[in-house]
Amino acid sequence: DASKTAGGASTPFSKVPMGLPGLECRMPLLVSGYLHGRLDSLQQVARLGCEMPARLYGLYPRKGVLEVGSDADVVLWDLEARGKST
Repeated sequence: DASKTAGGASTPFSKVPMGLPGLECRMPLLVSGYLHGRLDSLQQVARLGCEMPARLYGLYPRKGVLEVGSDADVVLWDLEARGKST
């Protein structure tokens, strides 16, 4: 088993002790997809990067949406900035 967790690949996300390798690249890749025309809108970026993972892990609507009563986890993104993921 090449898994990074003691419980193996079937370990629930909430029990992964060190997080998920590569997770920090998720939003930059989604925004890049939008900027290069692969995604239709920033709403699609938010849906794929925030709402869908929250639904997948049973955290929606407490997470993954900006609504009254939900946690206010917000990301501000400068669409003009350029950088490189290393």
